[in-house]
Amino acid sequence: MRRSRRLFAVIESWLIAVGVLAMVVSAGALIRPEVCVLSNESNPALAARTEDSQHSRHPSVQIRSVPRALTFSPAFKHVIEPARLGAILRNLVPRSQKQTIGIGTASHALRLWGRHADFDRVGVNSSANPSSERQFPSSELIGLLLNNNQFRLMYPESAPLLSRTEHGIAIRVAAFSAASGVPELEVDAQPHIDKVLSVAGEIGIPAAYEVLADDRSGAISDVVSDALHLVYLAQEIEFTTKALLLYLELPAQWTVRDGSVISTDDLLMRLVKHRIDARPCFGTHRCLVLAMAAQIDRGVPFLGESVRKAVAVAIRDASLMLEGSQHFDGSWGTDWTAGTATGDDEGHATELLASAVVTGHHLEWIAVAPDDLRPSALSVERAIVWLQSALSVQPPQFYLEHYGPLTHAARALVILSGSDAFDLAFQKSRK
Repeated sequence: MRRSRRLFAVIESWLIAVGVLAMVVSAGALIRPEVCVLSNESNPALAARTEDSQHSRHPSVQIRSVPRALTFSPAFKHVIEPARLGAILRNLVPRSQKQTIGIGTASHALRLWGRHADFDRVGVNSSANPSSERQFPSSELIGLLLNNNQFRLMYPESAPLLSRTEHGIAIRVAAFSAASGVPELEVDAQPHIDKVLSVAGEIGIPAAYEVLADDRSGAISDVVSDALHLVYLAQEIEFTTKALLLYLELPAQWTVRDGSVISTDDLLMRLVKHRIDARPCFGTHRCLVLAMAAQIDRGVPFLGESVRKAVAVAIRDASLMLEGSQHFDGSWGTDWTAGTATGDDEGHATELLASAVVTGHHLEWIAVAPDDLRPSALSVERAIVWLQSALSVQPPQFYLEHYGPLTHAARALVILSGSDAFDLAFQKSRK
């Protein structure tokens, strides 16, 4: 177990450092907006919307009253074992022996359990959740993330999580370490830019939902407005793009803080051009955002034709890499971008945590991707079988120590099952 914890710490540090380094190296090109910004001519739908608002200094951006809901592939439901998955989920009830829970942990828990999970209602009390530990219902986690008064109750010595700005409401992000130049792992701040906003969109929190910052009431729409103003192509944009795909009427174009005009097409093309292995969580968040864009565009076309083709090629390339790099046991590892399996399955067995994290993240976007862009059915089924088996034999402490990353793995299995996490875990106990 100690070896596993050291391994994940090394992986996590490497992941952050590589992502930051990639942004620094490319910053010189990205500072000039014209390098990545696409003209309206590349997207007729965007040009039409801009023409409608040509008398305004800022092209109109419409925020949806309810975030866009994604659909998940039902093709692999038969591979999921509900009883085994339910046992895995019961190990991931958000809990602590303290009175606090980190912002990152709360965000991950909400993605897995959704807006309405109430663990007291089903009397959670098992070897994984002893009665001496406190469980956090979804309502309390949402309050922690979106209400400064509730945040202060948990973190009275910390700076406010939410603050009013000229353009809306900002959510504090973990600071960078002066010594290492990489983000600190702070429990009282969001670990990624716009992480909280993207989670709010994923769990369906409406734009009018009340947000309390600096003792003044606002709404999720204010958080979206601030995110729009602060978008910068040289930053980590995966979570920002995900949030905007969910909350904006598409296509969208707007003016950002340096006066340049960018669009959702620009954000997606920037992700397409990114080095995959230099992105958060080994490039898997990039894959998820591109898969989301492809699914949304298949329903209501919003992408420019060149962007549509580039997104499809990027997803298909990732799928081919996964098919080529899949390990003998069915998992994917941190070497997935090589496109070929290492063949070292004996050594691979010692990297169970990293493989569970990578495999789970990949299955999340595969569940979202259009059928013709994802890996072969056999490849996906092998990954699902391995992940269920690997997670089901882990002790409760394993989940507690690696909570955030493992929620991605469990969530992937949940959405592929077509069921709800709470129902899978507590169906027999639900009142």
